[in-house]
Amino acid sequence: MAPQGANLLNSTAIFLPSFLLWPITATLGPTLSYDVLATLGICLSAWAAYFALRRITRHQSSAWVGGALYGFGGYMAGQATAHVNLTIAIFPPLAAMLIDDVRRARNPVRTGALLGLCAAAQVFVNEEILATTAIMVLLALLFAYWIVRPTRSTMARYIRAMVAAAIVFAIFAGPALLYQLFGPQHVHGAVVSSGRYVNDLAGFFIPNSLQWLNIAGSRHLTSGFSGYDGEWGSYLGIPLIALLVWAGWRLRRRALPINLLLICAAVFSLGPHLRVLGHDTGIFLPWILPNHLPLLEDVVARPFQSVRLVAVAALLVLLIDDLRTRPPLGRPVLGLAVCGIALVPILPALTPSEVVKVPAVVGNATAFHRVLPRAKIVLITPTGDGQFAMYAQAKTGFAYSIPAGGVFVPSSDGPSYGMRHGPLLYALATLGGHASTQAGRTPMDSLCLEQLSRGARVGGACRSLYLRALRAST
Repeated sequence: MAPQGANLLNSTAIFLPSFLLWPITATLGPTLSYDVLATLGICLSAWAAYFALRRITRHQSSAWVGGALYGFGGYMAGQATAHVNLTIAIFPPLAAMLIDDVRRARNPVRTGALLGLCAAAQVFVNEEILATTAIMVLLALLFAYWIVRPTRSTMARYIRAMVAAAIVFAIFAGPALLYQLFGPQHVHGAVVSSGRYVNDLAGFFIPNSLQWLNIAGSRHLTSGFSGYDGEWGSYLGIPLIALLVWAGWRLRRRALPINLLLICAAVFSLGPHLRVLGHDTGIFLPWILPNHLPLLEDVVARPFQSVRLVAVAALLVLLIDDLRTRPPLGRPVLGLAVCGIALVPILPALTPSEVVKVPAVVGNATAFHRVLPRAKIVLITPTGDGQFAMYAQAKTGFAYSIPAGGVFVPSSDGPSYGMRHGPLLYALATLGGHASTQAGRTPMDSLCLEQLSRGARVGGACRSLYLRALRAST
């Protein structure tokens, strides 16, 4: 976003993972570093869920099943093709373990401090997962209070843990959050539509392209869902949903807190309005209330799926354990076979890797300096959302700056993404055959865009307009 730059905390910059992977990035390049992160994010999330589930089961194999469901379920399968920052979903099961430590009467101050430190680290990975997990932890504590009616000493222990967590979080994450909210190039207003990246009610039942078992008809139905295929991670399938309903009835009071969390996370993931088969029904849902609160207006509903999967995995683990002790018809294999069959439909499809080819002049530092020895800022077209330009820039070791990027920046008309609102953005989108935002357009912009759409030669006032815009980008 040259020449002004961008406040990366307003976007999805993953500072902590990037810092930890810096040795690979510096020596072997950003492509391999990304591949390592994409693999580690999924695997470490699965391991975190495994260790959390080991606390509720005596059987290691049950926790293995639950961890695999969390790490390789629909949510991860979708985000792995789109957002590596959302596949680093270690925090939800980690938070569950630390809250459980408080319940087990372990040192509340130390446990709370560790929770605050983990929450602060999550700020530098993904704030949406932090916010949604915090909401679900609060609900879990309220459900526990309602069901168990804890003693005063227990409540005091939780309060001390939460105070310690808040203090440690403020120390380590407070400066970064202040910079995000009030620092240079900070963004005002909502950066995404609250009802776009949400689950579709039908998505729980209809398999999409992310599942190994899908058909053309199901892919056609899901193609109209909000967002795109990388966001369609809600699928559980009728067999697994039926199994979860049976588990909730069979386990009853023992699984009541998990059932309540599962229902809340599923409902929250649907967003502020109910969508069915891609159509907005206009029916208000509970998420419409927090979605209009300060700091939560930009939290989209998709990260609730990670918490939902934790609850699904926990309920499945408890069911498997119960089937071992109380087998249906006296045959333990029968119950385990039913669980295995219910999990088959959610097996993820194998998504092929994408090889991005970059012209040497903008993707190789030596070629770039040979052809453009004095260039400092390079406009790479077609711009799209700026991500190709960012990739090319990284391939050269940041030999030049770019006036684009996959980040949000402020403008007089609200947040701008990919490139700042202005004549260059409108013109490049028109030349590329794409519809660009109407925000900030002037009558002169519209006149010049009409010339471009007709393929007419740009001259006179329009030529001066675009030359001024180019100079402003350097």
